[in-house]
Amino acid sequence: MTYLKENQNIQKLRRYNLSANQKKNFKFDSLFHLINFKLVNTVKGIFHYMWEVFFGFNDLIKLFKYKNISKNQKALVLGNGPSQEYISKKDLIDFKKKGSLFFVNYWFLNKKLQNVIPNFLVISDLRLVSNNNNNDPFFNNKNKTLIKMIKKNKTMNIICPIRVKYKLKNIINEERIIAFCDSELRGIYSNIWPILPRGYLSMTVYKALALANWMNFKKIYILGVDNTYPRNTYSDINNSILNHEIHAGKKFKDTNVVNNSLSYNTMADLFQELSILFRDAKKFNKKNNIYNLDQYSLTDTFKKIKFSRKIFKKI
Repeated sequence: MTYLKENQNIQKLRRYNLSANQKKNFKFDSLFHLINFKLVNTVKGIFHYMWEVFFGFNDLIKLFKYKNISKNQKALVLGNGPSQEYISKKDLIDFKKKGSLFFVNYWFLNKKLQNVIPNFLVISDLRLVSNNNNNDPFFNNKNKTLIKMIKKNKTMNIICPIRVKYKLKNIINEERIIAFCDSELRGIYSNIWPILPRGYLSMTVYKALALANWMNFKKIYILGVDNTYPRNTYSDINNSILNHEIHAGKKFKDTNVVNNSLSYNTMADLFQELSILFRDAKKFNKKNNIYNLDQYSLTDTFKKIKFSRKIFKKI
């Protein structure tokens, strides 16, 4: 009855339908599809990059000045996954005294940590800095708080794609914004340099790792980068593709379910992309300087360290 009860409880949670421009459909058994897929995405990536260089040339010059700026220092990249529960407000404050904190997106949803202000907040989705996403409650209800937090905490630098910067600079001082290239040429090469098209799947925490590597931190610790999507995937009588959104600091009854049926053609397409997501993590560990503080994390690319508060006191 555990299986039945689990699924029944998931169906009772509040559900959001996440919109998408088109459904992803990976036809890897078709040579024609593979060639067409790579060709179309390459052309799109090149044109997007040309736009970024033309309209964001000054941003790229500014970004280039950040290369190796944090040599011999340490950073903590904090995702919003369940393992964020390990850490406390005091841990983060201790770390920030000598190191740099990278947070992503809606970190304030964890009320225990919402008053900790990172050195860098990484945002990659244009919808996160808009108050009107076609009245989409999944974004709008949280975006108001996000924008308020960004305005209020002036010591927090914002890292975002060049196209997001054009929206964000109407909200805060442009000096606080570090803009990077978000055009994609994945499948052509494996680049993680933020001044060139990325060679990895679009994921905000990966972009945070790319920037931390660009700044050349000696050691980069990660937490909340659990990639628990496989165990949080569900369906229903309509064959909907559902993801149970689990964030640290939330009780089960306060969590929600996202319907990704508009983003993927089938469940197979979702898991194909998840496979790519796990593989792409390897591209960030060429220096072997990234350490996962969650021993149970499904992200197995990085060396794992058993969580200890000594890390935050002796950096």
